[in-house]
Amino acid sequence: MPSKPAIPIGLTRLLSDDAQQIVGRERNRRVSDRQLVRNVVVARRVNSNVILLLVMKTPRFLIPVILSLVATPFLLFAGIASGGAGHGNYFLAKVFFPFTMLSTLIFGSIIGPFIALAVVRYPLYGLLLGAANEKRKGAIYALALAIIHLSAMVACLLLVRENFS
Repeated sequence: MPSKPAIPIGLTRLLSDDAQQIVGRERNRRVSDRQLVRNVVVARRVNSNVILLLVMKTPRFLIPVILSLVATPFLLFAGIASGGAGHGNYFLAKVFFPFTMLSTLIFGSIIGPFIALAVVRYPLYGLLLGAANEKRKGAIYALALAIIHLSAMVACLLLVRENFS
């Protein structure tokens, strides 16, 4: 009768149920470095998400966001009305939405992606200023946005004509 092949002792230990409970731990039941790092990373992700949600609920963050969301429809209406259905001078559109109006120098008319930029521009400003407020740098960011906006507005007023030519 043939004998059973001998299984090395280490392999039998790996195949046993007791060994499966030890996976990921050292023999003296201490947690391995790899598990510690993995747990810290997972905890950090959860904590950063929780912190982000808490930050978004503070008045310091919400005030610029809400103001920008309220102002956007009025600014859009003023910009569209200044166009006068193609017969206006687009002055308010150039003042409030200079990047969209500057695009007419390249494309000859106002195209869809730049209309979308006009719609989301002020809410994005609000999000940026809200996040900057949380870091106590709201004034610096507001000044930077104002300089960028005013520069684009001056360029737009100087370069873009009423009929976009």
